[in-house]
Amino acid sequence: MLKDHYRYDVAIQRHVASGAGLKIASACFMHLNSDYIYDGKRYDLDKLFVIENLTKEIDSIAGEVVDRLTAQRGMLQQDEPPAVEVGRQCTDPVTCEFFDQCHDQVPAGHISELPRLSQRKLEALQALGIEMISKHSRIV
Repeated sequence: MLKDHYRYDVAIQRHVASGAGLKIASACFMHLNSDYIYDGKRYDLDKLFVIENLTKEIDSIAGEVVDRLTAQRGMLQQDEPPAVEVGRQCTDPVTCEFFDQCHDQVPAGHISELPRLSQRKLEALQALGIEMISKHSRIV
């Protein structure tokens, strides 16, 4: 299943290309076919890749993409960076390009390092004053 952030990526690319004056006939996403089995001799490129036409989906979120881009431009024009707490958004869906800049504030053993910890649970632990794994772990 195609993740939402890829749809938005394609939508932004189409928005930029259209804004540059290119006529876009369709908006597609190409990825490796996880069902493809290599025969050991020659790659069948027609089967190795899957091309998904996202044109209708992209059309349905075009207005939202413009709104998001406008909001991001506004944020970039601020004198100070926005105050955002370290959380799952730092690595999901991809690692933020400012990860190292923000995460030097988070010590090793911070609860944000717990695997598969949802944002909701992370915030609940922080609301309880729990920040470090070692202070709240026990040997079983």
